[in-house]
Amino acid sequence: MRFTQHLKRLPPPFYPGKPGEGAPVGRYIKNVSLPYSPDHRTPKEETGGYGEHADYMRARVIADERRRSWARFGSLKSKVSVRDLFPSETEYTEELEAEKRWWPELETMKKELHRIESQKASDEAMRQKQIAAAMSQMPKWMNIYKGKTPVKDRTPGIRQKLILEKKKSNADYVVQSLTNEEAIIDLVGKKLDPRSMEYKQYVAKMQLDQKNQKKRKAALKKRGQSTVED
Repeated sequence: MRFTQHLKRLPPPFYPGKPGEGAPVGRYIKNVSLPYSPDHRTPKEETGGYGEHADYMRARVIADERRRSWARFGSLKSKVSVRDLFPSETEYTEELEAEKRWWPELETMKKELHRIESQKASDEAMRQKQIAAAMSQMPKWMNIYKGKTPVKDRTPGIRQKLILEKKKSNADYVVQSLTNEEAIIDLVGKKLDPRSMEYKQYVAKMQLDQKNQKKRKAALKKRGQSTVED
């Protein structure tokens, strides 16, 4: 069974005369039994491709087969010219440019390596400089961590007055600055729809509180005046 499997892989029989006439004397093998010199007119199926992949590596296959044919059978029998086996001047120039682009010279590689090493050295020097600047602040950070008050920078007198004015709290901030809607948001913790009953209830309550506060102030003022007259 194994032998028959190998037989199927052998090339077809080779007939010394016309194909199919006479007794076969061997096997036809390309560029071994007979010269095989394909060109651009050769069917694509014979140069290693079918369908949409028929052109894949076709030029290289044709060139390799023509070189083998010339090497075994010569120029007359293979009908291959020696000039076709070597690249043209244009192809040689393109190949040389490709080699220079993809395989640079040693001096060019040394210059590029020197540039990369210089960049790394400058980056490392900058990094060490930043580390030194950060370490100089370490005592201050340690005092903050241990709970000690760090030494503050001296503030000019003019700036101290402005800072104290900004820090001074306004006692009537809520009464003078907040509207009813803002006061309700501050009291409830969320924004209410002015058309809702809950919002109207809070507004009525705030108005009642303001009215009662005015009455208390008026009563205190009246009581104070009566004590002065007595």
